[in-house]
Amino acid sequence: MTRRFSALILLLIPAIITSCWKTDEDWSLCAADENLLLRFRVQGVADADFDEYIDAVDVFLFDAGHNFLEARRVSETAADGSHTTTFSVVPGTYHVVAWGNITANSRHSVMGAASNFENSFIEIASSETGCPIYYAPYKTPGIHPDFAASTRADEPDYSSYSVEVLPATQTVKELVFAKAHRKVEVFLTGYENTDLWDGKSPGVEKIGAGGKYDFLLRAHLTPVTLNRRTVRETVDSRAMFTTAFHSALIPLRSDMEVNIYHPTTGEELATVNLEEYVAENNITDDSYIPILFSFDLDANVSVSMPSWNENPIGW
Repeated sequence: MTRRFSALILLLIPAIITSCWKTDEDWSLCAADENLLLRFRVQGVADADFDEYIDAVDVFLFDAGHNFLEARRVSETAADGSHTTTFSVVPGTYHVVAWGNITANSRHSVMGAASNFENSFIEIASSETGCPIYYAPYKTPGIHPDFAASTRADEPDYSSYSVEVLPATQTVKELVFAKAHRKVEVFLTGYENTDLWDGKSPGVEKIGAGGKYDFLLRAHLTPVTLNRRTVRETVDSRAMFTTAFHSALIPLRSDMEVNIYHPTTGEELATVNLEEYVAENNITDDSYIPILFSFDLDANVSVSMPSWNENPIGW
C-alpha cells in the first residue's frame, strides 16, 4: 500500500508543478483561454485587400524580459474577413513582433528558449532574392547600431511592442504592418531580336542589396549580391523578359547596381546605378524601382522608367 501511494505521489508531481491553482478567488497567475487577441492589418490598405499584400503572418511572442515564448504562422482569413490570432497566456506584460511573407527565400533566427528580442533577426536565405517582407508594429526601417554613423546606441523604445494582458478579460492588440522591403523590378524588350539571342533568357545581377534586419527593424548594411534569370512574360500587351528582386529597405548607396548579362558568356550587356537612376527619374518612394532596358537590333541598350508601372501595388 505504501509503495502504491508513493508511486501515485510521483505521478502527480508533474501535474502539480505545471498546473495553475486558484487561491482566494485569484486567477491572476493562471493562463486563460485565448485571453490575448492580435488583430493584423496593413497600413493604408482595406482589410478586404490584406491578402494582396501578405500571404502569411509569422508572429513572435516574448515575455517582459524579452525572452522568446512562442511563435506561430497565421495564413487563414477569418469568416468575417479579418486576420487575427489568439494566445492563452498568464496575465502580465508581453512583447509582440510580426513579420509578413517569410517564405522560402527568407528565414528567421528564432530557435527556442535561447532566443530573445535583441539577438533575433530576419535575413535573405536565397542567392536569387529575398521576400516581400512586411513588419508590425508599424515603423520606419532603421539602421542597426553596428552600422550607424554614431558610436552611441540609443536605448530601443519597446512601447509599441508591449501589451499588458489583464486578468479575467480578453486583451486586444492591433498590429499594423509597414512595408519593409525594396522591390527592384527589371524589364527587357527587344533582346530576342538581337544577335545576342541564343535561346536562353538573359540574367540580372543586383549588387549591394540589403539582406538582414533585427527584430527592431534595424537593417544590417553588409551588402548582398543577388542573381536571377529572367522569364518571358506579357506586360502591357508586349512580350518581354522580366524578373524582380526583394531586399531590405536600406538607404540607397553609390555601390548599388543592376547589371544585365548574357546567359551563356556572362558578358555584361548593360548596367544601372540605382542611386543615380532614382535621382534622374525623380522617384520619391524608392521602395519600388522599376527599370526598363530596351535593346535595338544592334544590341544597343537604352534605359528608362516604364510608364505602365507608375502606380504599382508594390509587392
